[in-house]
Order: sequence, then C-alpha cells, then structure tokens
Amino acid sequence: PDPGGEIGVLAYSPENKKELNNPKTLDNQKIAFSLKKKEGWFLQIIDARVIETVREEKKSFIVPAGEASFHPVFIENGKSLVLDAVKGGERGLWKVDAATGATTRLLSAGVEPFGDGILWSEKTKQILYVTSDGSEYQLHAYPAGKGKKILLKSSAPIFTPSWTMSGGEISYADGVHGEFNVLNVRTGVTLPLLSDQERAEKYKAKDLPVKEVIPAPDGFRYLYLANEGKNTSIWVVLADGTKRKKIYEENAKLQNVSWFPDGQKILFEETRNRSTLMFYPNCFLTESKRARILDANLDTAEDLIPSQVSHRAPAVSPDGVKVAFVGDQGLWFHYGNPGIWVAFLR
Repeated sequence: PDPGGEIGVLAYSPENKKELNNPKTLDNQKIAFSLKKKEGWFLQIIDARVIETVREEKKSFIVPAGEASFHPVFIENGKSLVLDAVKGGERGLWKVDAATGATTRLLSAGVEPFGDGILWSEKTKQILYVTSDGSEYQLHAYPAGKGKKILLKSSAPIFTPSWTMSGGEISYADGVHGEFNVLNVRTGVTLPLLSDQERAEKYKAKDLPVKEVIPAPDGFRYLYLANEGKNTSIWVVLADGTKRKKIYEENAKLQNVSWFPDGQKILFEETRNRSTLMFYPNCFLTESKRARILDANLDTAEDLIPSQVSHRAPAVSPDGVKVAFVGDQGLWFHYGNPGIWVAFLR
C-alpha cells in the first residue's frame, strides 16, 4: 500500500544463518526504508513477506528520522539499524532497534552521507562511516577497535568504504583517480588495487575517476563505477588486480548498486532524463528510472520488470530470489499507488 509519502532507499534485513531451518525465520525478515512526509523524514520498517490480500495486516512501525534523506543499514544480524540521519541541521549516526524502534544517538555531527558500500561487517561487528571538517576526510569504524579511533585520513573524499569478506581490508574510492584503494586494517597501509603488470607499466586512468567500489560477497572480485564524460560505466576486476574490464556503459546516472549474494550478478538503478530517453521521451513527465540486473560474467543486462513502468530503489533479498523496489509512474497507464513491490526471479 501507499505509505503516504516519498519512499527513499530500501534495505532488506540480512539472513540469519543460525535459523535457516527455523520456520519462523521468514516471519522475522524485514524491509526498512526512508520515507519523506510533510512533517519530515521517517524510518519505516515492515514485514518483508508478500501479502496475498490487502486485508492482511503486516507488522510495521515508523520512527522519526530527521530533516533530510538518509540511508538505513541493518547491523547485528538484523537486530538493529544505523542511520546517517540529519537532526538539528547536522548529519550524525543513530542506532534503531529493529524490533521496538527505540533510538540511540551514536554521533551527532560531521558524518558524510552513506553510499552503496558494504558498511557493516559481521566478522568485526563494526560499521564504517566517514567524517569531514571541510579540509580533511576521516574513515572510522564503530565501535572503534583498540587504538583504532581513526582508520584513515585523506585530503580527498572517501567514497563507498566497504568491508571485504575477510573483514581485514576496506576498499574505497576517492572520485579523483582511475583506480580505487584497499586499506589493510591491521597495518594501516593503503594501496591502489593494481595487478603486478599494471604497477610495472605505471597504470593510470586519470580520465576515468572512480566514485564507487564494492567488493563481491565471495571475495573474488570488485565492481567499480567510473565516469567517462557524460557516460557512466561499470567495471570489474579480480581481487589480485588482474582481468580488469568494462562490462556496462550508458549515458545515464547509476545508483543503488549492489551485488547479488552469490557474487555473480549486479543490481542497480538507472536514471534517464527526458533528453536521453530513446523511446517515447514525452510519455514520462520528468525522467525514467528502472532497475537492471547485470550478469558480471556474460556482460549482459536486463530490466527487472518492463521499462514501461518507472521503478527505482531496488534491494535484493538475502537469498537472491527476490528484489524489492519502489513502483512509480507508468508510461501509458497509472501504475496504482506508489509503494513497495517485490519481483520474484525464480
């Protein structure tokens, strides 16, 4: 149903591997999302199960979450969330109990907006965040480890910091160079991810600034986004820096990027404005959004649902079988109330 406001980013609660054989596990799975109303921004959490009738009630509650858009991140195996919420004009960190909605302030100011990265690590039990004072960026983990209050300092931005599968490394991009960096948490050494051959050839791609990088869940490779003029491209590279290649490119904005749990496909949102729409440019009022699934091995992409419906904010379920998304404007017809929908992939 229509939640009565503008829906922002969606997040699925993680899969509790300890309860895979528990029939009640599905009952505990949730979808969290940011919601803009006249009164401000809110966090809403709903039951992730698909209802068969509109009469069936779903467990849901809503929590005030400040004055601007934010990104909810599930932590602690889905028991809690962390928000980069703006309150009192300052962006901070806020922790929310996923069962009760009880809110705790962790940090009140100076936090940079969350990106598409893998911020939470179940291995280290820490969430990554970036602060900035206007001249320097600092990468932190909460709760901080012993003697590790600041993981990294940089004069350049720190975009999409992400834990790798091992929990011992963190990847990030700076939006300046044509490659991304990997930080060794134990040694504090950060290096660009390059192959031995690229290092020997002094590989540089200054004309392709990288703004997002996300490691695959299996630790096999990374995806990263690069800007090429008006185009945005998706690249993949193995964890040792070899077999770097471009697998997708469009004259469009790409966001809400994530790996499927098996590390074989990539989910993302593609936005085209009226000037770049190839078909029926006047049928959408402003712009067209669509969720796409990109095969990272075959370099082929397909729409999640027919593109006649503008849809956005895709989030894949922990088992990789479902994708939740926000259904918006229809091309030739009214799509119904804006709301959260679920596409079954098999």
